[in-house]
Order: sequence, then C-alpha cells, then structure tokens
Amino acid sequence: MAESFRRSLTILTLVLTAAPLQAATLFSDNFDSRNLARWSPVSGAWSTCQHAGQTGYRYCQTDPAFFPPLSLAGDNGWADYSVQATVSLDNEVKGRVGVLGRVYDRYNFYELRLERDPAGAKRWWIFKSINDTFTRIASGPFDYQRATDYVLRLTMEVTTLTASVSTGHGRTFQTLGKGTDTKFRVGRIGLKTPGHYHQSSRCVRLCSEHE
Repeated sequence: MAESFRRSLTILTLVLTAAPLQAATLFSDNFDSRNLARWSPVSGAWSTCQHAGQTGYRYCQTDPAFFPPLSLAGDNGWADYSVQATVSLDNEVKGRVGVLGRVYDRYNFYELRLERDPAGAKRWWIFKSINDTFTRIASGPFDYQRATDYVLRLTMEVTTLTASVSTGHGRTFQTLGKGTDTKFRVGRIGLKTPGHYHQSSRCVRLCSEHE
C-alpha cells in the first residue's frame, strides 16, 4: 500500500473584486449538512467525513489514483477575485498543498502552492497549468511547518496574480510575491490533491465585493 499523508484545506473563501469596497457572502458551505450538490467532482473519491477528535464534517478525498483528484465549484464566468484557504500539511517533507483559481477544466488553471523545490528548499509557487503542463509564474522562499495552519490567498486582478499568506487565521496577510500572465481571464475555484494524499475542506464561502 502506498505511504499515506494527510493534507487539509479547512476554510476556502472566494472574493470577487468587481467593485469596491465591502464584501457580501454569496455562497457558504461548511459541509455539516452533508449535501454536496454544489460541488462537481472531476476525478477522485470525494465525500463528507469527520476526523477523530474534531467537530463538524469536512470535504474529503481519499482516492490513491495517479492523476490528482479534483473537485470544482462556482461559476465559469468569474473573472477578478481572490481565493483563499486555510491549509496544513501533516508531512512537510514530501507534502504539498495549494489553492486553484480561474479553473477552466481539470488541466487548465492557476495554482498557489506550498512545496519544496528539487533541492529540498521550502517555497511558495504560483503555477499556470496548460493541458497539465505546469509553468512557474512566480516563486519565493517560505519556511512552512508541519501541522500548522496557514491561510493562502491567490488574488487574480486582470493579468496580475498575487500570492499572500496569513499565519494569524486570516486577520492580517503578508504579500509573498506576484507575477503576470494573460492566459486565463475567467474560471471556477477548485480543490486538488496528489493521489496519495488525504484532503479535507471544512468551510467554503463565496463573497462578492460591492459598494
């Protein structure tokens, strides 16, 4: 049996930045109802689960298949927005975790990810996936730790993509870096994990900014 590691996405928030300045919640799902009708699994085995010692349900993926399982939500027409997720890795040596934005389909999207580079250094990355071929848009060092919550935020505004992180449960954010790309202008959000990892999402909220 393949070695198993667990990856968690505990809160996912989408903020559309069509207009300033206040955000209103358009979509919310904490999975306690166990109704997954608003999610569209593309690959993998997705269901609600409840981890030992935790209250409430989570959105979990346990398929050990080779291709990374993926589940999507939202609208194909979303353009400029921020997507953020509270994430943790149970294995910070071999593990990776990320959030997706402007998802066209399972092979085409932007991703903000925490993962070691080939030399073993811990880094943040903004990737573009085109037909499952990944191109680095921006990257930099980030010394993430095992079993620690980080709120990752990927902001997409016109052609600028910005990576941010919060170590204080989303109260304040530090900008990690940014890059530019013109490939994807609209798309959904998604949860994605390597096949031999376990992923869960506790709460999902969709917010639109307006006056």
